[in-house]
Amino acid sequence: MNRGPMGRGGWALLTLGMIALLLSLSFVTWRQSRAREVMGVLDALERQKALLEAEKGGLRLQIQTLESRGRVVQEARADLGMMNPGADRIVLLVPPSVSVEDIR
Repeated sequence: MNRGPMGRGGWALLTLGMIALLLSLSFVTWRQSRAREVMGVLDALERQKALLEAEKGGLRLQIQTLESRGRVVQEARADLGMMNPGADRIVLLVPPSVSVEDIR
């Protein structure tokens, strides 16, 4: 009984080779699709980072504005009724161990 140029073992080897090729191609396809998903997530995170950095810059500017001397003085006068004292309203508090003449 003649089985032709490829015997039984030849067909089995060819079948195994084709299965290995299909598995390899499937793995490459899966890996590439997974890489695309990861790149999409990375792009989204980079956009979010850029937005947060812009917001951080805006918040830093707002903090500088709120901490400015001009604003603090204005708020102290308006909300707390504070004012710069006149010379007659300044009182020196001297510890008992120091005399007033030592300060002047």
